[in-house]
Amino acid sequence: MTKTLSIEGLQTTIGYLFLLSFCPPERILEFKQAGAPLRAGLALRDGLAVDEYFERAVPEACRRIAAFHQRSKNPDQVVVDDLTEAARLAHANPVGAAVFEARMTQVTASPERAKLDKRLRPEKGCQFCAAPCRYGYFVLVTDPNFDLLHKLLQAEAGKPTQEQDPLKAAWSFATGHLWRALGTEQGYISASHLGGLAYCLLALGMAQSRYPLPEEQYQAFQQTNQTMIQNWPRNGR
Repeated sequence: MTKTLSIEGLQTTIGYLFLLSFCPPERILEFKQAGAPLRAGLALRDGLAVDEYFERAVPEACRRIAAFHQRSKNPDQVVVDDLTEAARLAHANPVGAAVFEARMTQVTASPERAKLDKRLRPEKGCQFCAAPCRYGYFVLVTDPNFDLLHKLLQAEAGKPTQEQDPLKAAWSFATGHLWRALGTEQGYISASHLGGLAYCLLALGMAQSRYPLPEEQYQAFQQTNQTMIQNWPRNGR
């Protein structure tokens, strides 16, 4: 009898695949090494060898990713199979990593989730997202500590106006969340993905807050966020 994979393990595997897709292709071998303890822990949780665990878990994780973005219990099997194949080859080399990132971009751009009224919080910040629901499922399965985000933003609000930098707070929170998700204090993510994730965390985190931001603040944050992404190589961050 085949043992059923744990729901918790599958959620972590989904998060891991998103982390894999965020990694710049040229750093994929570093990422593979850094993620080895996480992969081993996932296999151990379900009493399997690492290769056996991922052989079974990756197709189901990819099915769930496609299902979320297609808003369907029965996602397109061709899409699932293509994503699964790319995920299995993503660790091999930079070319494999780039192909997997491209497949994830295609899946997460599905209009069934990207349309304004289909986003997670369509009237609480998600309407201004520059990459509609590219990061929402990752946020859901990795359970961020939004209380910490609220405290960071409150601390910024308590500073003199000229010293406030809510963008820096959001990017720092996103970085810390990535570290926690991978289990190592090292980031493997491009500027565009980090900025997109930071905005997603801000929108979903503030949607749960007793003090949601007014629309103009989301718009101002997103404008500054996009500038930060574009200037990343030049500002040395």
